[in-house]
Amino acid sequence: MQNEPQSQLGTLADNHLRMLCEESGISRELVLQRGYRTISDSRELARLGFAPKQQRTPGLLVPSYATDGSQALNQYRPDSPARDAERAVSFCLR
Repeated sequence: MQNEPQSQLGTLADNHLRMLCEESGISRELVLQRGYRTISDSRELARLGFAPKQQRTPGLLVPSYATDGSQALNQYRPDSPARDAERAVSFCLR
C-alpha cells in the first residue's frame, strides 16, 4: 500500500491486508473505503459493544453497511478464534 496515506496504513496489520487483498481478492481501494481495520486492544471491542468472550485480540474488524450506506453492524475475526463446543468461532457479530 505504497500510495495510501500513513494514517490509513497504520490501521491494518500486514497479515490482515494480505488476507483481504491476496486471499480474498478485495482491492486495496475497497479495503480502505470499507474501513477494515486491525484491533489490538480489547477495550476498543468493548466500546463497540462486543461481549467479554468476544474480545480476543488481535483481530480484523469488518464493518457491514446497510443499503442506505449507513454502518449496520461490525463483524470481528480474531486471529486466534475461541472454541465453542468443538468448533472454532471465527467471526463475532455486534
